[in-house]
Amino acid sequence: MKRTISLGLLLAVVVVCGCRKSTTYTGPDGSKATVSRSGKNVEIKVEGKDGGTWKAAGGGGSVALPEGFPTDVPIYPGAKVATSMKTGDAMHATLQTPDAADKVSAFYKEKMKANGWELKTTMDMGQGTMLMGAKAGQGLNAMIARGDEGTTVSLTVTKEK
Repeated sequence: MKRTISLGLLLAVVVVCGCRKSTTYTGPDGSKATVSRSGKNVEIKVEGKDGGTWKAAGGGGSVALPEGFPTDVPIYPGAKVATSMKTGDAMHATLQTPDAADKVSAFYKEKMKANGWELKTTMDMGQGTMLMGAKAGQGLNAMIARGDEGTTVSLTVTKEK
């Protein structure tokens, strides 16, 4: 999968430099990478031989959440999905919002509990917050971090072992 993601990132550079609107490449391992461009937005979708998928948006665009992403996982209002990934028993999404990290952290603390997630760990750090929850055999990790241009939210959903 690392090789597939590297192929996807390389393809993003090629597209930004001016290729067709949508191009699909097949790697030596049978994985496929599709790079699409619409205006300034670039989307890369990588489908691995193992059935996993990875998507990333560039140019301020947004991609869809992974197929089957649980509806009880809160998504911050107005946030853009910068990356999404599904592989095996795990799903991941990275969100971007211009809002302050403390506001985003408060949202996740409230909404995770409201949606039935038991908060097992909460760590408030200077630059952000880490929340770990569990519900019905699933784990949810939410990392909220302040950046130069807003806040990044990293959500990972796994099946509990």
